[in-house]
Amino acid sequence: MTWGRCFSAVLATALLGGCGDAVRSPGPAMPEERIHPASLLAWTARGVTAFARPVVDAEHVYFLDSFEEHTVTAVNKRSGTVVWKRDLTFTYQVGPLDTGRGLGVVDGVLVVSDAEVFGLDPATGALRWHYARRPERDVNPFSYFTADAQTVYCYMDSKVTAIKASTGQVRWIADVWPGRLTGGRIAQVADTVVYVAALSIDRTRRSGVVAMSARTGEPIWATELETPGFTLVNLIPGVGIVDTTLVVPLADGTVHLLDRSTGLTKRILPRSVFSPPSEQRFDGETYYMHVDTQYVYITSSNGRVTALDRRDWSTKWSRIDLYTGGTAWDIVSDDLYLYVATGYGGGGLAVRDKQNGTLKWYITLDDFPTGEQSLNAPGLDGEMVYWGGNNSDSYAFRRR
Repeated sequence: MTWGRCFSAVLATALLGGCGDAVRSPGPAMPEERIHPASLLAWTARGVTAFARPVVDAEHVYFLDSFEEHTVTAVNKRSGTVVWKRDLTFTYQVGPLDTGRGLGVVDGVLVVSDAEVFGLDPATGALRWHYARRPERDVNPFSYFTADAQTVYCYMDSKVTAIKASTGQVRWIADVWPGRLTGGRIAQVADTVVYVAALSIDRTRRSGVVAMSARTGEPIWATELETPGFTLVNLIPGVGIVDTTLVVPLADGTVHLLDRSTGLTKRILPRSVFSPPSEQRFDGETYYMHVDTQYVYITSSNGRVTALDRRDWSTKWSRIDLYTGGTAWDIVSDDLYLYVATGYGGGGLAVRDKQNGTLKWYITLDDFPTGEQSLNAPGLDGEMVYWGGNNSDSYAFRRR
């Protein structure tokens, strides 16, 4: 492990509050007849590393390595052959903490947010545009973005920047909540509204959700939560959208349901949604959230994954994994399965049945020892699953 990777891993462990020492409930026994991931392997892309969720289009899979290398690689999704690789060149100095996680194809452009924001040609990797602004205080600038059909929305230094994806033209820059909340993440954009999960990086630890016009950046409403809820890591799940409701998981294990049009609290789900009677209490922090047509899935630092029924907010199932890694991080689903990156404490990928949480197959470091750890969920494309780690090769698996 290089110095930069080691430093980043140590920092992440510190931000997680030493989650490796947390009290955890016993994990389930391993399946008696395990489907070994090697039997599902379609190809391996040697030396292609990933620190963001891979993105798939008609021809390619794109991987972003945002540690020391800061590279974007396009791989033929059928063969695993590297098509092109581009080193990102920055306007301002990039430190070891500047690890971007933003990657996506928007309006025909491959957009990358990694300390600065880049627009690349998906076919060749050629630079179409580049946006940079000197950070004033943000230790992880432009780390994530969200987008609608034509515009990319990214966050740095208490401001949201809206960029036209096809040209890189800045449409507007606006303060999230002047004088109140100074840290944040662009969480969602829907129906011409940008929703931002925000907090004050000071002793008050105030937290809130802000709604802004996607057209102009003008504020629509801002709601400060009743109790300090977000942490630096907990900003990652941010805000989910279910019909007219915003879903806001907090670090203390509660889930706030807000009205999308006003920001007023509809309901607060207690910590018990993560604690079925048959298992130990919730004892971590919420990390990532994924919303699909049936359920809201939330992962946490103690390795737990919980599925909430979006019709009545009841707990559909709640599972905890220890043998695939120490935490549960990024999460995504398709029509059948839920894919959970198990991050620090070993690293791996768990694939579960969406309906009941039953483990279908999983990957650990023992399966692919060249890997180290992965915080990102895979990219999905029909029957294929594309996945990689931050110090490993990248892979394509048949989903079953």
